[in-house]
Amino acid sequence: MQARTNPPSSGRAWVRDGWRLFRLQPFGFIVLLFTYLSGILLAHLVLQGLVSVLTTVLPFLPAEALTMAGSMLIIILVPGLSVGFAEGCRRAGDKAPLPPQLLFKAFTIDRATSRGLLVLGAVYSVAMAVVIAVAANVDLPAMPAGKGPIAPLPPEVIYDILLQRGLAMLLYLPVAMALWYSPLLVAWHRMSPLKAMFFSVAACWRNRGAFVVYGMTWFLIGMPLSLIGALLLLLGFGEFSFFLIMPLVVPMIVSMYCSTYSSYTAVLVDETAQADPLPLS
Repeated sequence: MQARTNPPSSGRAWVRDGWRLFRLQPFGFIVLLFTYLSGILLAHLVLQGLVSVLTTVLPFLPAEALTMAGSMLIIILVPGLSVGFAEGCRRAGDKAPLPPQLLFKAFTIDRATSRGLLVLGAVYSVAMAVVIAVAANVDLPAMPAGKGPIAPLPPEVIYDILLQRGLAMLLYLPVAMALWYSPLLVAWHRMSPLKAMFFSVAACWRNRGAFVVYGMTWFLIGMPLSLIGALLLLLGFGEFSFFLIMPLVVPMIVSMYCSTYSSYTAVLVDETAQADPLPLS
């Protein structure tokens, strides 16, 4: 398998194709998204309950460390779940149904695939912990107190905040490149996790121009939503602001997931060379 090099304008095409896939089966994709989010939320609630019980029975156990370890275990499942969502994108093109259990089907292919996806998840979990730990070590000065509801930030505070966010993004970039295609390569093409991550980085680098345009396109799409959310907060809607913009945010999130599959078909696979769909039975 060889990664094709796409022109920078392909980044916009991937975004457009993500919206097209979403429009084919909007209800099915929304169900997949909420199944994913509900599963993550349920896992966090169970984790919090277990940590509470353990720290009550064994008070010497560090609650924060246990919570962090549990969160890392949950993140381990993310690559496998992303394969389920990509399978939904492939089935949407054929007008096939998108049942919620499709999200977890990647873990039922065979033991080698499940093990490979869990290895990718472990790498992702450790890498995210390192990124967060390093970025958190950037000292941020105390926020100044203001007389109004919104205190103005001095330039040095803004600089340090941007430095922290920029460092986190810079450290996360190679992680994203390694995990962009590797779950699909492990599940659909039976690559080893190490080979899949290497191939994913190489494919992303060969198409770096398209990915820059891709990222900028999604940034420009998401910016108006951020401004609307900020405006609703200023108008006093508080926590209800998120629920008011949810009808706009949910399609964007689903389309973003779908556009990752569009980049996969454009960079790595011809339509006639795709692996067989995951069985539902």
